[in-house]
Amino acid sequence: PAGKAEARQFREQARSLYAQGRTAGALGTLASLCQGLGRYSRSEKLYFRALAIAESAFPPDDLEIAGLLNGLVVLHKYQGRYDAAEAWARRSVDLRERAHGPDHPAVAAGKAALAAILDAQGRFEAAEALYGEALDVFERVHGPEHHEVAVSFNNLAAICQTKGEYAEAEELYRRALAIKEKVLEKDHPDTALTLHNLATLLTTVGRITEAQPLYRKALEVFERRLGKEHPHTLVCREGLEALGGSR
Repeated sequence: PAGKAEARQFREQARSLYAQGRTAGALGTLASLCQGLGRYSRSEKLYFRALAIAESAFPPDDLEIAGLLNGLVVLHKYQGRYDAAEAWARRSVDLRERAHGPDHPAVAAGKAALAAILDAQGRFEAAEALYGEALDVFERVHGPEHHEVAVSFNNLAAICQTKGEYAEAEELYRRALAIKEKVLEKDHPDTALTLHNLATLLTTVGRITEAQPLYRKALEVFERRLGKEHPHTLVCREGLEALGGSR
Protein backbone atom coordinates (compact mmCIF):
# COMPACT_ATOMS: atom_id res chain seq x y z
CA PRO A 1 0.00 0.00 0.00
CA ALA A 2 1.07 3.55 -0.67
CA GLY A 3 2.56 5.37 2.33
CA LYS A 4 1.58 8.88 3.38
CA ALA A 5 4.57 10.53 1.69
CA GLU A 6 3.99 8.61 -1.53
CA ALA A 7 0.27 9.45 -1.46
CA ARG A 8 1.08 13.13 -0.99
CA GLN A 9 3.46 12.99 -3.95
CA PHE A 10 0.78 11.42 -6.15
CA ARG A 11 -1.75 14.08 -5.17
CA GLU A 12 0.71 16.90 -5.88
CA GLN A 13 1.51 15.39 -9.26
CA ALA A 14 -2.19 15.11 -10.07
CA ARG A 15 -2.77 18.75 -9.13
CA SER A 16 0.14 19.82 -11.31
CA LEU A 17 -1.14 17.87 -14.29
CA TYR A 18 -4.65 19.23 -13.83
CA ALA A 19 -3.30 22.80 -13.64
CA GLN A 20 -1.58 22.20 -16.99
CA GLY A 21 -4.88 21.13 -18.53
CA ARG A 22 -3.82 17.47 -18.61
CA THR A 23 -7.02 16.10 -17.12
CA ALA A 24 -6.52 12.53 -18.32
CA GLY A 25 -3.03 12.43 -16.84
CA ALA A 26 -4.30 13.83 -13.54
CA LEU A 27 -7.07 11.22 -13.33
CA GLY A 28 -4.62 8.47 -14.24
CA THR A 29 -2.31 9.57 -11.43
CA LEU A 30 -5.18 9.51 -8.94
CA ALA A 31 -6.19 6.07 -10.25
CA SER A 32 -2.68 4.80 -9.56
CA LEU A 33 -2.85 6.27 -6.06
CA CYS A 34 -6.18 4.57 -5.36
CA GLN A 35 -4.74 1.28 -6.54
CA GLY A 36 -1.83 1.68 -4.13
CA LEU A 37 -4.29 2.36 -1.33
CA GLY A 38 -6.26 -0.79 -2.16
CA ARG A 39 -9.29 1.15 -3.45
CA TYR A 40 -9.57 -0.93 -6.60
CA SER A 41 -13.12 -0.07 -7.67
CA ARG A 42 -12.38 3.65 -7.40
CA SER A 43 -9.10 3.14 -9.25
CA GLU A 44 -10.84 1.37 -12.13
CA LYS A 45 -13.47 4.10 -12.46
CA LEU A 46 -10.78 6.79 -12.57
CA TYR A 47 -8.79 4.88 -15.20
CA PHE A 48 -11.89 4.51 -17.36
CA ARG A 49 -12.68 8.23 -17.07
CA ALA A 50 -9.10 9.11 -17.91
CA LEU A 51 -9.06 6.73 -20.87
CA ALA A 52 -12.31 8.13 -22.26
CA ILE A 53 -10.92 11.68 -22.09
CA ALA A 54 -7.58 10.69 -23.62
CA GLU A 55 -9.18 8.75 -26.46
CA SER A 56 -11.38 11.74 -27.34
CA ALA A 57 -8.47 14.19 -27.20
CA PHE A 58 -5.48 12.33 -28.63
CA PRO A 59 -4.65 10.19 -31.69
CA PRO A 60 -5.23 6.46 -31.13
CA ASP A 61 -1.49 5.76 -30.91
CA ASP A 62 -0.77 8.49 -28.34
CA LEU A 63 1.52 7.31 -25.56
CA GLU A 64 -0.65 8.84 -22.83
CA ILE A 65 -3.31 6.33 -23.84
CA ALA A 66 -0.69 3.58 -23.64
CA GLY A 67 0.19 4.64 -20.11
CA LEU A 68 -3.43 4.43 -19.01
CA LEU A 69 -3.83 1.04 -20.65
CA ASN A 70 -0.77 -0.15 -18.74
CA GLY A 71 -2.34 1.08 -15.51
CA LEU A 72 -5.41 -1.05 -16.19
CA VAL A 73 -3.17 -4.01 -16.98
CA VAL A 74 -1.46 -3.72 -13.60
CA LEU A 75 -4.72 -3.16 -11.71
CA HIS A 76 -6.55 -6.13 -13.22
CA LYS A 77 -3.54 -8.44 -12.96
CA TYR A 78 -3.20 -7.52 -9.27
CA GLN A 79 -6.87 -8.39 -8.79
CA GLY A 80 -6.45 -11.71 -10.60
CA ARG A 81 -8.71 -10.58 -13.44
CA TYR A 82 -6.43 -12.04 -16.07
CA ASP A 83 -8.82 -11.98 -19.02
CA ALA A 84 -9.30 -8.24 -18.63
CA ALA A 85 -5.60 -7.66 -18.01
CA GLU A 86 -4.71 -9.63 -21.13
CA ALA A 87 -7.13 -7.63 -23.28
CA TRP A 88 -5.67 -4.30 -22.09
CA ALA A 89 -2.12 -5.60 -22.49
CA ARG A 90 -2.70 -6.71 -26.07
CA ARG A 91 -4.21 -3.35 -26.89
CA SER A 92 -1.23 -1.60 -25.29
CA VAL A 93 1.25 -3.65 -27.32
CA ASP A 94 -0.64 -2.89 -30.52
CA LEU A 95 -0.68 0.83 -29.74
CA ARG A 96 3.04 0.89 -28.95
CA GLU A 97 3.88 -0.98 -32.15
CA ARG A 98 1.92 1.56 -34.19
CA ALA A 99 3.65 4.42 -32.39
CA HIS A 100 7.22 3.07 -32.40
CA GLY A 101 7.50 0.11 -34.73
CA PRO A 102 8.10 -3.48 -33.59
CA ASP A 103 11.75 -3.13 -32.49
CA HIS A 104 11.38 -0.54 -29.74
CA PRO A 105 12.06 -1.15 -26.02
CA ALA A 106 8.58 0.15 -25.13
CA VAL A 107 7.06 -2.55 -27.34
CA ALA A 108 9.32 -5.16 -25.77
CA ALA A 109 8.26 -4.01 -22.30
CA GLY A 110 4.62 -4.32 -23.33
CA LYS A 111 5.21 -7.85 -24.60
CA ALA A 112 6.95 -8.78 -21.35
CA ALA A 113 3.95 -7.47 -19.39
CA LEU A 114 1.61 -9.53 -21.57
CA ALA A 115 3.86 -12.56 -21.12
CA ALA A 116 3.62 -12.21 -17.33
CA ILE A 117 -0.17 -12.34 -17.56
CA LEU A 118 -0.10 -15.47 -19.73
CA ASP A 119 2.50 -17.01 -17.40
CA ALA A 120 0.21 -16.44 -14.41
CA GLN A 121 -2.54 -18.33 -16.26
CA GLY A 122 -0.29 -21.30 -16.97
CA ARG A 123 0.00 -20.51 -20.68
CA PHE A 124 3.71 -21.14 -20.60
CA GLU A 125 4.47 -21.70 -24.28
CA ALA A 126 2.87 -18.40 -25.33
CA ALA A 127 4.51 -16.56 -22.43
CA GLU A 128 7.92 -18.02 -23.25
CA ALA A 129 7.63 -16.89 -26.88
CA LEU A 130 6.77 -13.32 -25.85
CA TYR A 131 9.56 -13.18 -23.26
CA GLY A 132 11.92 -14.35 -25.99
CA GLU A 133 10.76 -11.64 -28.39
CA ALA A 134 11.22 -9.02 -25.68
CA LEU A 135 14.69 -10.35 -24.88
CA ASP A 136 15.75 -10.11 -28.53
CA VAL A 137 14.81 -6.43 -28.62
CA PHE A 138 16.38 -5.59 -25.27
CA GLU A 139 19.68 -7.24 -26.26
CA ARG A 140 19.71 -5.54 -29.64
CA VAL A 141 18.88 -2.09 -28.30
CA HIS A 142 20.56 -2.07 -24.88
CA GLY A 143 23.35 -4.61 -25.33
CA PRO A 144 23.89 -7.93 -23.50
CA GLU A 145 24.54 -6.48 -20.02
CA HIS A 146 21.42 -4.48 -19.24
CA HIS A 147 18.92 -4.86 -16.42
CA GLU A 148 16.02 -5.55 -18.80
CA VAL A 149 18.04 -8.38 -20.33
CA ALA A 150 18.63 -9.83 -16.87
CA VAL A 151 14.93 -9.59 -16.01
CA SER A 152 14.09 -11.41 -19.24
CA PHE A 153 16.55 -14.20 -18.43
CA ASN A 154 15.03 -14.52 -14.96
CA ASN A 155 11.49 -14.75 -16.35
CA LEU A 156 12.48 -17.33 -18.96
CA ALA A 157 14.29 -19.32 -16.27
CA ALA A 158 11.14 -19.42 -14.15
CA ILE A 159 9.16 -20.85 -17.04
CA CYS A 160 11.84 -23.46 -17.72
CA GLN A 161 11.78 -24.40 -14.03
CA THR A 162 8.00 -24.80 -14.10
CA LYS A 163 8.27 -27.01 -17.17
CA GLY A 164 10.90 -29.19 -15.48
CA GLU A 165 13.71 -28.01 -17.75
CA TYR A 166 16.08 -27.59 -14.82
CA ALA A 167 19.42 -27.36 -16.60
CA GLU A 168 18.14 -24.62 -18.90
CA ALA A 169 16.59 -22.82 -15.92
CA GLU A 170 19.84 -22.86 -13.95
CA GLU A 171 21.81 -21.47 -16.88
CA LEU A 172 19.32 -18.64 -17.35
CA TYR A 173 19.16 -17.80 -13.63
CA ARG A 174 22.95 -17.64 -13.48
CA ARG A 175 23.10 -15.39 -16.54
CA ALA A 176 20.48 -13.10 -14.98
CA LEU A 177 22.38 -13.06 -11.68
CA ALA A 178 25.71 -12.23 -13.33
CA ILE A 179 24.20 -9.20 -15.07
CA LYS A 180 22.31 -7.96 -12.02
CA GLU A 181 25.41 -8.23 -9.84
CA LYS A 182 27.27 -6.15 -12.38
CA VAL A 183 24.75 -3.40 -13.18
CA LEU A 184 22.84 -3.03 -9.91
CA GLU A 185 24.05 -1.97 -6.48
CA LYS A 186 25.56 -4.74 -4.38
CA ASP A 187 22.55 -5.48 -2.17
CA HIS A 188 19.72 -4.69 -4.57
CA PRO A 189 16.48 -6.58 -3.83
CA ASP A 190 16.09 -7.56 -7.49
CA THR A 191 19.44 -9.34 -7.36
CA ALA A 192 18.32 -11.08 -4.19
CA LEU A 193 15.14 -12.17 -5.98
CA THR A 194 17.16 -14.06 -8.59
CA LEU A 195 19.38 -15.51 -5.84
CA HIS A 196 16.23 -16.80 -4.15
CA ASN A 197 14.87 -18.18 -7.42
CA LEU A 198 18.13 -20.03 -8.07
CA ALA A 199 18.06 -21.38 -4.51
CA THR A 200 14.57 -22.78 -5.02
CA LEU A 201 15.69 -24.45 -8.23
CA LEU A 202 18.71 -26.04 -6.57
CA THR A 203 16.44 -27.22 -3.76
CA THR A 204 14.10 -28.82 -6.28
CA VAL A 205 16.91 -30.84 -7.82
CA GLY A 206 18.28 -31.86 -4.42
CA ARG A 207 21.41 -29.67 -4.31
CA ILE A 208 20.70 -28.51 -0.77
CA THR A 209 24.21 -27.55 0.27
CA GLU A 210 24.42 -25.19 -2.72
CA ALA A 211 20.97 -23.74 -2.09
CA GLN A 212 21.40 -22.83 1.59
CA PRO A 213 24.02 -20.08 1.21
CA LEU A 214 22.01 -18.50 -1.61
CA TYR A 215 18.91 -18.44 0.59
CA ARG A 216 20.94 -16.84 3.40
CA LYS A 217 22.42 -14.20 1.13
CA ALA A 218 19.04 -13.34 -0.37
CA LEU A 219 17.40 -13.24 3.06
CA GLU A 220 19.99 -10.81 4.40
CA VAL A 221 19.27 -8.41 1.54
CA PHE A 222 15.50 -8.74 1.82
CA GLU A 223 15.54 -8.10 5.56
CA ARG A 224 17.85 -5.12 5.27
CA ARG A 225 16.26 -3.50 2.24
CA LEU A 226 12.59 -4.55 2.40
CA GLY A 227 12.04 -5.35 6.07
CA LYS A 228 11.44 -8.54 8.04
CA GLU A 229 7.73 -8.75 7.22
CA HIS A 230 7.88 -8.15 3.48
CA PRO A 231 6.42 -11.03 1.42
CA HIS A 232 9.77 -11.68 -0.29
CA THR A 233 11.47 -11.88 3.09
CA LEU A 234 8.87 -14.24 4.52
CA VAL A 235 8.96 -16.61 1.55
CA CYS A 236 12.76 -16.67 1.52
CA ARG A 237 12.94 -17.34 5.27
CA GLU A 238 10.43 -20.18 4.93
CA GLY A 239 12.50 -21.71 2.14
CA LEU A 240 15.66 -21.64 4.24
CA GLU A 241 13.95 -22.98 7.34
CA ALA A 242 12.44 -25.82 5.31
CA LEU A 243 15.97 -26.98 4.59
CA GLY A 244 16.84 -26.90 8.27
CA GLY A 245 18.92 -23.78 7.74
CA SER A 246 19.14 -20.72 9.93
CA ARG A 247 20.83 -17.37 10.03
